[in-house]
Amino acid sequence: MGNGFALVTLERAGVVAVVDLVEWSVTRLIAVGGGPRGLTVDTAYVALARQRSVAVVHLDGVDLSNEDGIPQFEDIAVGVGPSGVTVVRTDLLLPESG
Repeated sequence: MGNGFALVTLERAGVVAVVDLVEWSVTRLIAVGGGPRGLTVDTAYVALARQRSVAVVHLDGVDLSNEDGIPQFEDIAVGVGPSGVTVVRTDLLLPESG
């Protein structure tokens, strides 16, 4: 068993499902657009294959345990068929100069 929440993309429905990992139930659905296929968290970046974009879903201050609060989001056009998202902290990859 876990604790917290899982975010799951549901491509055909165009939503991200929020799953309570203690209760094993869906607590809310966040409409993000056509064909979501992958995401990352803190701010959720969701690949939208049918919209040729990535949705940036801001979860700050949003209670994931219920339908209260409306996440704010924006789209970034990225081209044909995005299918996944990875966020990389480049400051951790670059060697120190000196």
